[in-house]
Amino acid sequence: MAMKTSRQRSAGRDVLSKVRGAGILFWTAAIVLVFDIVTKSIIRATIPLNESFAALPFLHIVHFQNTGISFGLLQFDFLRWLYVAIALGVALAIAVSCKQHKLTQHLLAWGLIMGGALGNALDRIFIGTVTDFAHFGIPGTTLFWPAFNVADAALTIGAVVIIWHAWKKE
Repeated sequence: MAMKTSRQRSAGRDVLSKVRGAGILFWTAAIVLVFDIVTKSIIRATIPLNESFAALPFLHIVHFQNTGISFGLLQFDFLRWLYVAIALGVALAIAVSCKQHKLTQHLLAWGLIMGGALGNALDRIFIGTVTDFAHFGIPGTTLFWPAFNVADAALTIGAVVIIWHAWKKE
């Protein structure tokens, strides 16, 4: 039986590391996507449109249908398919970059972005709008963050991590 050289062992570890990296990216995206689909489905099935209830003093669970992008920005119905194309393009670019081993760091963050992009794209494709349901605010005031969903949160967290790491490097 031939002994493997250190170069062969190193190459084997590199391949295994890349496979694990791809797994982290795709499993993260899949978990975000499933959680996003399930939570939005529950909201649509249980809460009438534009109704809400206080889950905590600072959190209302609402049922809003959003034609815009994250956090209710750019509410233009005619941009629906542009938003779908952008989201699918982002997810495809992340997948291709991972497959070509151009993405080697922050795969968890990229997976959050990929899953979030796909979650909102699927809503736009099949429903026409995006279901938002988490509405945080300061009790006793009218200060509330715009309603959002799991996909929006995942996109935002993933982007913040990527930007923070890029800034930290400089």
